[in-house]
This record gives sequence, C-alpha cells and structure tokens, in this order.
Amino acid sequence: MSVHQLTPSPSRLERLSWSATSEEMLSILRRDGCLVVEGLAPLKLMDQICDELEPFFKDVGYSQGPFWGYKTKRLSSLIARSPGCRELLLHPKVLPVAEAALAPFCNAIQLNQTQAIQIEPGEVAQVPHSDDLAYPIRTPGMRCLVNALWALTDFTESNGATQIVPGSQDWPGERAPLPHEMVSAEMPRGSVLLYFGATRHNAGANLSSEPRTAIVMSHVLGWLRQNENQYLAVPKDLVRDLPMKLQELLGYAMHTPNLGFVNGQDPKALFDPNTDEMAGFQDYLPENYWPALEQYREMQLRQQNVDEK
Repeated sequence: MSVHQLTPSPSRLERLSWSATSEEMLSILRRDGCLVVEGLAPLKLMDQICDELEPFFKDVGYSQGPFWGYKTKRLSSLIARSPGCRELLLHPKVLPVAEAALAPFCNAIQLNQTQAIQIEPGEVAQVPHSDDLAYPIRTPGMRCLVNALWALTDFTESNGATQIVPGSQDWPGERAPLPHEMVSAEMPRGSVLLYFGATRHNAGANLSSEPRTAIVMSHVLGWLRQNENQYLAVPKDLVRDLPMKLQELLGYAMHTPNLGFVNGQDPKALFDPNTDEMAGFQDYLPENYWPALEQYREMQLRQQNVDEK
C-alpha cells in the first residue's frame, strides 16, 4: 500500500493483516486516527499473558464508577506482573509506530499506562470519550497519546468490542459522536487496535455470556505526566534487570532540555553502581543548542578577561 494512494475514509475502520509494515500502519493512523491490525501477536504469547494475569483477575474487585464501569475488572502494573506484557510493549512493529506518530512533538516518548480490561456479561457501553482530555492542551494537529489495544479474546459486537470513530482525532474537544458514527472494532484474538488518544472511543456493551478481555499499552509525549505512575508501579529492583529500552519507556530517561534528572544525572545512572551521586550536574540539551550556548560562554569569558585588565 502506498502512502500516495490513501484517501480519507472517516466512516470505516481500516484493517490490515499481520504482514503490514510499520510505515503502512503509521500512514493510516495519521489519516484516520485509528486502525486494526489482525493477528499481529502470536497466540502463544496471548496464552502466556492470560495465564500470567488470571490469578490477578481472580483477586481484583470490580471497578466502581460510571466511567470505569461496575461489571468490569481492571488491572494495572502490567510490566511488573507479566513478562509477556513486557514483550508485547516492545513489539517491533507497534512501538516504531507510536514513536514516529509522536516524534513531531517530543524527542522521546514514554509509557503512559498499562491496563488489562475484562468486561463481564451485563456491562453497559462506556461513555464515548477522548483520552487527551487528561491534558488541557489544545494545539491544532498536536498528538499527545497513541494507544495499542490488544485483544486477549475475540472482539465481537455482542461481547463489547471497542467502539471507535475514525477521523475524530481532529474534532474540537466538546464534539461528541453520534451513534451512526461509531464503528465496532471487531477483531480476532491476537489483533491490535491502534488509535490516537484524541480519537473518540468507548468500550462496548457485553451482551454475550463470556467476558471480553484486552490489554491497553498507551504511549505519551516524553514531557507529559504519565497516567500510571510507573516509578511506583514497577519495583526498582525489577527495573534494574529490564532491557534499557523498556527502562526508558518507563520514564528512566532524560527528555531534553534537562527534564527528568536525578541529582543532575540521567536517571539511568540509578542502576550503575559506579555512579557518583555527588558528581556535578550534567547538561542534557538538544544538539542544536550547544553551538550558540558555547559561543555565548566564550563571549562572556572574553569580556571578563577585558574587564579584569
């Protein structure tokens, strides 16, 4: 599929096969604000994640609120609880899409939240919403969030498949969708629904006799606060043993200029036993800042030398 062949299709949800490239996925995401990629995750990995989360789902109570639902179970801290979810987060096709989609607005992305969602029979449809409402930023064309919703069970219209509105990522904040604008994101197990946080969506009503289960991996601009506090959700002893890329997504990384330091150092230094906590502050600036700053410093030094004479 060529980027130049894409035309607006706000009334239908685009679907790609597992063989689609990240570039194809990104093109449709930018155009429609959402898409489904079918069969992208191995079913063996889906089985592993289900096994890892089953004991937690058994112990957790139902959500309590008109937004979260009353017949829905939700789990967070998935990076700490599920090695399979760690693998899913680093999916080699999905992560590059999130990074590229948010790249115009930051120089590094971070994990916003992880959530496993089990919608039980009898749950009503969730209110349609935009996740971007968490951030009171209203710059036209700006993207704050990219979500990856993975199907741990088949998604059908009757069991509560996510409802979404293609093309709604650029609607004004107060614009609510009409019923005929909603599309059911039906997809087989192992598929993923990718969508911007600004795209209107909601969990559907579960009219079936079985639960509908999914995982959401959400990414956010590196300079915004995460919905889920990853520093508390994932024990530091576990973070120490995770791949560096995963550490960075959790928030253990600098976002220039000088955002996110610990004792003036890159937070990755927390896991280096040779780090001197009392070392001086380090500058973490975009490369294009350095020449002008160094030039200004040299000018000040020359002036100081002149004044001293």
